[in-house]
Amino acid sequence: MTIPNDVLSGMLAQMARSHLSAIRVRLDDFDDMLCTAILIEAARVIDYENVLMGSSEDESHHLPYPAFDIMSRGWNLLLYYALPRLPKTVGIPIQESTATTRSHARSLLHAFGKCAILQKAADMSLHGFLTGSESEGGLSLKFTVGDDSDHFLDQLEAEALERAMNGDADSMPISSLTAAEVNDLTASLVFPFETGRGTMVGYDADPRLDAHFINLIGQRALEWRAEAGIHPDVQANDLNGADVAAVVMMLASFYLKHIWFVGVGNKRLSGINYCMSLTIWKRPDELVESISTFTGIDVVRVENAFRAIVVTRRDAEYFGAEPTPFMPMLLEISNGYWLAPVSSIFRNPFTAIRMLNEFRNPATAQSMRKPREQWMISELYALFEGSRYQVVELPTRLKRDGKLVTDIDAAVLDMTTGELGLFQLKWQDFGSNQLRTIRSKAKNFVERVSLWADQVEAWIDQFGEGELCRALQLKLPKGAVPTSVKMFAIGRSGARFASYGFALKNEHIAACNWKQFVRLRYEVGPSERVLSEIYRRVFAERSRVEPRRPLPHSFEIDGKTICFEDMWSAAD
Repeated sequence: MTIPNDVLSGMLAQMARSHLSAIRVRLDDFDDMLCTAILIEAARVIDYENVLMGSSEDESHHLPYPAFDIMSRGWNLLLYYALPRLPKTVGIPIQESTATTRSHARSLLHAFGKCAILQKAADMSLHGFLTGSESEGGLSLKFTVGDDSDHFLDQLEAEALERAMNGDADSMPISSLTAAEVNDLTASLVFPFETGRGTMVGYDADPRLDAHFINLIGQRALEWRAEAGIHPDVQANDLNGADVAAVVMMLASFYLKHIWFVGVGNKRLSGINYCMSLTIWKRPDELVESISTFTGIDVVRVENAFRAIVVTRRDAEYFGAEPTPFMPMLLEISNGYWLAPVSSIFRNPFTAIRMLNEFRNPATAQSMRKPREQWMISELYALFEGSRYQVVELPTRLKRDGKLVTDIDAAVLDMTTGELGLFQLKWQDFGSNQLRTIRSKAKNFVERVSLWADQVEAWIDQFGEGELCRALQLKLPKGAVPTSVKMFAIGRSGARFASYGFALKNEHIAACNWKQFVRLRYEVGPSERVLSEIYRRVFAERSRVEPRRPLPHSFEIDGKTICFEDMWSAAD
């Protein structure tokens, strides 16, 4: 029998609260030093599982994705509990990582993760995205949105763009070292590092390897920064966009290099504790000096950048409020030591850094938004370079009787075909997994874009296309008007929200996210009618269905079996 959504939501939320309370009571019996050791071991587990999933194509070696996701979601709640209990002492507890200690840490992460998943399910049920029924011994939960989830398509666009760009020599990182040379050089530098609590992989430095891994990560770091919306000119408290980008790129290259060294050392040396070797710690003063020397950035500026990046005990409230998993690049584990989880580079670290700093100081969000419109306009126009296209450098205001009607963020005129593209650009932040926040931003996007299209159409109907060209300050032959006018709405992260209950009302606007638009521009190339073809394909892809394969999963909680039929899925 199906359970009413509000009742189901209340049941799941109560289960989450009850289970979370029981975990915290159990952990309250541990002293602060043991809590610190547990936190370090939990970071090792997450590092290990991320590296394994990222490096091994044999899925039989991976955790099933639902179990991996639950474990990952437990990290935030563990930090929320453990951060205030970190000792204010100098030093770090060195404990050997064993199968037993990792099993305990994994169980704790999974226990916290169950709470996070139950709360997520409660929110989904409350908003009508999840239905539930009683089953023998528990509950069976099912996602209400099927294969036609259009927002799911938006989430796949990053991979689609990467596939479209695959084979483009200009997009591939350039390195002076071959894979074999990297392996041989790495092997010559590794040695066993005895801690008295297990043998870790140690290694010496080589500037050729430093340059190699910086090269590998450089382009991806720029893509991460753009995806997170941190412009290099941003200055918000300790967050200077350019400095944070430089420091994050350096850290990411260090971590990628470290993963490689540990992998090679684990194969070449005997008695290595692989999990223990992956997750290491740094001395702040040494790391600051190293990055300052390498980048040439002043020490004070590097220290400021680290204040924006490093998670401390003062950030505990963020992890209690935000369900989106966040593995920090650096975690202040004690006075004078930063834990350096390598798994932080398996998600976009810039997004997490931005969200953390916006939580610390809400005014940061405004500083982040300020340069974005012009940034996005510049990126758009970079797709239409050359004498074939005429672009409008500044946003244009359309007025009626001296009063503002609406504005046009960007416009592109194809001088060959006479086609005119009008663009409304929206840079939304969908970094959070909070359903209420996502639905609010989806509603805002759809309503504003639909209104914009209606207003532009009404203005053109009244004043004509010739007056539109004059307002845009386009240079056309005397008496000439565009052969057609196409309206586009581009959302930085998403644009398809019908599955959230918000569909565009204007049928003439082509709405897509940024990565989809870039992919289509790349695929269309120098065709006869570029704007018309992109416009047509946006509409054609609206009705596309991407088959998904459910990944059912269940777990026990409070004596009940909670079965998730399709909370997790994979694209076929």
